[in-house]
Amino acid sequence: MRLGSFLTLGLLLSALILTAGPAAAVTVDIWQTGMTRQQVWDLARDRDIPLAPEGWLHRSTHFKPRYLVEDARTFYCRGRYFDQPATFYLRLTDGNADGDIRLYEIEVRYRAGANSPLVERIVRRLTVEMGRGETHVTSWRKEIVWHRQNLNVRLIHRGDRLRLIYTDLQWQRQQ
Repeated sequence: MRLGSFLTLGLLLSALILTAGPAAAVTVDIWQTGMTRQQVWDLARDRDIPLAPEGWLHRSTHFKPRYLVEDARTFYCRGRYFDQPATFYLRLTDGNADGDIRLYEIEVRYRAGANSPLVERIVRRLTVEMGRGETHVTSWRKEIVWHRQNLNVRLIHRGDRLRLIYTDLQWQRQQ
């Protein structure tokens, strides 16, 4: 094959890959919206991440296949994000017309107060990436919301708890 043929084939494959999935997919740490449930489980297994259904308490430090419950639609694991210890909650769709169960929302939870430097870092980064967010304040919590195309990002802090939630609206709608 000539170089021109390789370039044409490469461009064609790139176009197929780029159009195969939703354009608004977001990556948080190693997790990406639009991943199938099996891809989430495979990634956890390959990286030895102790993934478990929400509500299950465990002290495991390694991947355990017995924690992969097919009926569960939210799984959690521990890790680091913004260089801070965090818990990741991975929310899956109920399935689309093809029967695929996909990751549509990634929530990162921290133990950090409202005046934490972490809050400032997150707000600064999201403002640079997505523009100014809408702020909503009540007597017991503060929420900042950013919107871009099919992506909704919410930062909620209440007391010493901080939640950063990325929602891929394209996959969420397919529930």
